[in-house]
Amino acid sequence: MMFIRPSKRVDSRIILSDAGNLVFWFGFAFLAPMVVSLVYGEPIWHYYLFFFMVVSSLGYIMRRVFRKHAEPFARHAILTIALTWFLSAAVGTIPFMVLLGMGPLDAGFESTAAITTTGLSIIPHPEAIPKSLLFWRTLEAWLGGIGIISVAFYGIMQSESMARIVLGEGHKRLMPNLVNSAREMFKIYMAITLIGVISLLLLSVNMFDAVNYSMSAISTTGSEPYSEGLQHYQALLPHTYWLVDSVLVFLMLMGSIGFVVHYRVFKSKNILFYVRDFETRYLFIILVFVILLISLYLAANNRPQEIGSYAFDSVSSMTGAGFQMNTNFFRDTGDFIVATLLVLGFVGGSQGSASGGVKVERFLLLLKAAYWRIRKEISPKETVIKRSFEGKTVGIEEVADVALYVFIYGSSIVIASGFLIAFGYGTVDSLFVTTLAQANAGLTTVPPAYFEAPVKLVLMVVMFLGRLEFWPILALLAFLFRR
Repeated sequence: MMFIRPSKRVDSRIILSDAGNLVFWFGFAFLAPMVVSLVYGEPIWHYYLFFFMVVSSLGYIMRRVFRKHAEPFARHAILTIALTWFLSAAVGTIPFMVLLGMGPLDAGFESTAAITTTGLSIIPHPEAIPKSLLFWRTLEAWLGGIGIISVAFYGIMQSESMARIVLGEGHKRLMPNLVNSAREMFKIYMAITLIGVISLLLLSVNMFDAVNYSMSAISTTGSEPYSEGLQHYQALLPHTYWLVDSVLVFLMLMGSIGFVVHYRVFKSKNILFYVRDFETRYLFIILVFVILLISLYLAANNRPQEIGSYAFDSVSSMTGAGFQMNTNFFRDTGDFIVATLLVLGFVGGSQGSASGGVKVERFLLLLKAAYWRIRKEISPKETVIKRSFEGKTVGIEEVADVALYVFIYGSSIVIASGFLIAFGYGTVDSLFVTTLAQANAGLTTVPPAYFEAPVKLVLMVVMFLGRLEFWPILALLAFLFRR
């Protein structure tokens, strides 16, 4: 006979209590699109007020009903992370279902793509829907970029449990105190967003688009307010659109750099910290190398006029931003460029950033481990190979941990790609779509509106796996099936 052990009941109460806290504060996010709705005279502002009251009330009830009576441990934090992201995505579906009449699956796909900063969208004509709903999608992504947990507890919670949650989210603590850490992350994130907004306004981009593009770029999401994407501003601002693209590139790169590095730069007012940081330095080196490679390929194939757009797509892929300059889904691109963009998305950005992928540091460590192995094979048996990475000695266990993660990451892509192939998608399309979805990049060779229901479900799963880096979700599943 199945039963729930007392220890599991205690664990459940702690997890649901913390999750209730987060849901409570997440409900306040609905007030932002309510303001947008009022500003643009949309007669739907009261819906957002209703969403706020319902969601925050639900969170409050969870917090009261499951009030914890025990000290939380690290295992509770990692489980709360996974549960909170699922709940946030579920809550985010409400406006799409109520205001657009979407079914639960389509609304879930749209919300998941936003909160995980993937940016895939099945809305064919975004300019036709209410601006407040477009802003809600962007706000979800913006919150997802910094980590919904750290934002929700900005300046509010100070418990050790919440400190563990922030650590589990992937953001290294900037200061010993959680409140200060959350405050500093939020300030930096907001400051870079405002720099983007002001820059775009100076380039004659309207306020709504400037805010949406800036929030979408810094969160490395790539959500578009127009069906033609960035081509809209190429037509609207033919002489200065390249400056708009440059601002977006700057924001994408800022979003893909670890927040600890940003903190050091902002604190010291010394931009050289970007160059001194190992991972940031190699992020730029890889990007420059790949862009040069693509440029040579295009020049050799008499397509030099396309270098700019594919350089933009390269930055978009590696940072996970997902802005897609190529509006025909790379149909005339060539397999070389598609494969290159796939690899960039797989590698991703820096640790502790809004980007997805396996991360530059892990990728470089595996390359270095391969080098150590080759040296060992060709050296005399008595030779001791010094394993040094970033100036530190690396143990076998650390390399094994990274190798295991990359193996699981790659296996997930292979399994998901096989599922898409079974539904009739080509091998290249299947690999590209699943790799970039799991990397939370959002570039695609297949229009998302064409995805069948099972394909949407699979992509939602890989989006979550990529965003949470597997372990919290696997831990939650193990907890749920534990007696």
